[in-house]
Amino acid sequence: MTYFRSFQHVANEYNDIKPVDERGVGTNQKPYGTSRNIRPISNRTRKWERIQKISNTCYALMCGYTLGDTVYYAWRYKNVQTTPAIVASYAPIAWHRIGEDDVVSVSNSGFSHPTAHHQFLRTWLPRGLTLVNRNGKHLLRVLQPDGLKEYSLRKATCHETDVRTNSFNLQFKSNGDGTFTPYKLPEVATKAIRKRVDVRLKRRFKVRLEEFNQWVMAMGPLFPKDWRSRDEAQKAANDYIQTVPGYPTHSVWRPTDVPADIAREVLIHHDHPLRMYLGMEAWMAVAGASWLKDERAIDRLRAFNNKVFGFEKEVDVEI
Repeated sequence: MTYFRSFQHVANEYNDIKPVDERGVGTNQKPYGTSRNIRPISNRTRKWERIQKISNTCYALMCGYTLGDTVYYAWRYKNVQTTPAIVASYAPIAWHRIGEDDVVSVSNSGFSHPTAHHQFLRTWLPRGLTLVNRNGKHLLRVLQPDGLKEYSLRKATCHETDVRTNSFNLQFKSNGDGTFTPYKLPEVATKAIRKRVDVRLKRRFKVRLEEFNQWVMAMGPLFPKDWRSRDEAQKAANDYIQTVPGYPTHSVWRPTDVPADIAREVLIHHDHPLRMYLGMEAWMAVAGASWLKDERAIDRLRAFNNKVFGFEKEVDVEI
């Protein structure tokens, strides 16, 4: 394994790697060959982990199947328009030559289960930069000339403003001696996200929540639990969202992924088309506990309610 120390080190490695000769068939019904210029960063059987040349002054270390990847794209974002600058912004690691400075940028994943992305960062971050997971919050520990300091590595998003301002991207200048100096950081880089319950909002739905919880615990044993029912729930949630103004392109894996304002409608209207499906998810969340006096069931149901119905709010605290 190679620890890249500078922009030139990455550029030399890129030039030394022979492109993969792919046998897969492309859109023109001919083998890709070397047309996609895929240069694996280490094991050639894991060709999605590669070095991609963005420009003469930028090389990206790509882990594949993530936001911004135009070759091994995330399936939901196949047709999303990208530019070289966007690819570099979303890349887990990118090395830039800016004037006479070597600058490395680091980005988090934009997905809910980013295990491969984080493992890639742990493997290929240069010495002096370390990914830290603290209670589910991801931080980048940086060795600076005056000692270690940690910065918040926020989850990447597809929001146009975030992409334009690189609000999820951390950039550090390499000093050449294993230390790094902040080069361009978003304002929130020195703050970590903490989730708190929005007590005022939750109080407005207190009676409705109690009714929903009692209904879930009473009807839970009768809910279907087979995979076909889960597929029906997913389809019903997506079909309903298409009818709501403002969410025509929103898609979900599970009913619990619907926007919070839509989920709260389920609390208000007992005949809501998604009520049974959210009830199924709530019942599975409490692992089939059959009475609300069970403290574990209460804790799980409370956590489910806070997350799904949007009773959590994010606040920034100093790291």
